Amino acid sequence: MPPVSILAVAGFSGLMVADIIKSQDELRAHQHSFILSPQQWATYPGSHEWQSAKLDDAERGNVPATPGIYTLLTLPGIAGHPCCSYLMYVGKANSLRRRFGEYLRKERRESGRPKVFRFLNKYSEHIWFCFTQVENGDLRDVEDGLLVAYVPPLNDQFPAEFNKVV
Repeated sequence: MPPVSILAVAGFSGLMVADIIKSQDELRAHQHSFILSPQQWATYPGSHEWQSAKLDDAERGNVPATPGIYTLLTLPGIAGHPCCSYLMYVGKANSLRRRFGEYLRKERRESGRPKVFRFLNKYSEHIWFCFTQVENGDLRDVEDGLLVAYVPPLNDQFPAEFNKVV
């Protein structure tokens, strides 16, 4: 009996191997690195009253036109689990409602922020806009503090005294 290749014995053809490689490449396109550090979390001294809205046109009216800090979260919604979300981005806005609208339109087109563009387009059905109102003069300090505490994977800007670990 002639020797049989291990791939043939296992039921793999060249096409199946190519499919496995393609699947792996697709999964890699969805990888994001998170830093989970209780030490970093403890650096943020404050507390805020947060609200959230699904990133959807119907929710725009529920977001105030006041200054504030916002985060973009992806919420998979698997099995109705209430607490599984991933904080992807922290930002500040002079008008939370205007910024919410920009994410619905302008930022969904390719812009100068490729990570945010890809995120908005890959996960559009699972994105939540969480926000808290903050006085205009405090926006920078609150944003910087949250950036240091969370180290979100889509943010490229970090306070000068903190460098993102890569």
